[in-house]
Amino acid sequence: MMMDKLIAGDALDFDTSVTDTDGNTYTPADGWAMTLRLIPRTSGTPIDIATSASADNLEFSVAVSSGTSDSWTPGHYSAFALVTLAGERKTVHIGEVVILADPALATSYDVRSDAQQTLDSLRTALKTYATNSQGHVAEYSIAGRSMKFRSSAEIIEQIRHWERVVADETAAARLASGQSSGRKVYTRFMR
Repeated sequence: MMMDKLIAGDALDFDTSVTDTDGNTYTPADGWAMTLRLIPRTSGTPIDIATSASADNLEFSVAVSSGTSDSWTPGHYSAFALVTLAGERKTVHIGEVVILADPALATSYDVRSDAQQTLDSLRTALKTYATNSQGHVAEYSIAGRSMKFRSSAEIIEQIRHWERVVADETAAARLASGQSSGRKVYTRFMR
């Protein structure tokens, strides 16, 4: 339906078909119109994206110019696809979209996932914990994130957890781009 990440200042141009969770299909050929609505999670102005019928009249075409998207505020949005026909409306998709800042205008840019940022902060905390000359401090605040530990084993346990989360994200991204997951699969042949 909709990409999960958009970049302010980039054009959007794609066709999408609409089928709800009950398997009902909605097409322009049947008279349906569709609007995509992005609503900021906290505060701000919602973004409404009108669609048109695709060339075959069976899908909806989404076209947003760079000049329009460059005014979008970066952040996390709840995304809805709404179809209407003769005054009736149905919400056919609910999801999440992150709008990223325009890299052409940014002076700093962190493309790491939240999981990768957490893992990196934990590794920094472990290094600080291990090299602290004043004994082991149980509480840390790094890059605006606070953590409290009783031992280095607790930090290592959290690092292992977040390493698995980051590995899952990496495998999913590789699969989404048409590559192998990068994970090894072991088999055992039995007689």
